[in-house]
Amino acid sequence: MIQGVHGVHLISINANGFHKSLKNEHSAREIPTCPKLIQLGFLDLVEERRQSDGKCFQHTLAFSLGLGS
Repeated sequence: MIQGVHGVHLISINANGFHKSLKNEHSAREIPTCPKLIQLGFLDLVEERRQSDGKCFQHTLAFSLGLGS
C-alpha cells in the first residue's frame, strides 16, 4: 500500500519483497483503493499486518468476507 499522486492510496502489485513474484513483467501495477474499503478500515488492517509477523492477510480478508472455511 502506497500513497500516490493527490493523496490517493494505491495497492502496489509488484515483485519487491521476500517470496513475491509476478506472472510476467506486465503484471506489475498500482490500483487505486476504493473509498469504501478505506471506510471499512482497510488501511488500518494493512498497517497492522505490516507491524505483525509479516504474513499476508489473505486469510483474514477471506474470513471477514465469509469466503473462508
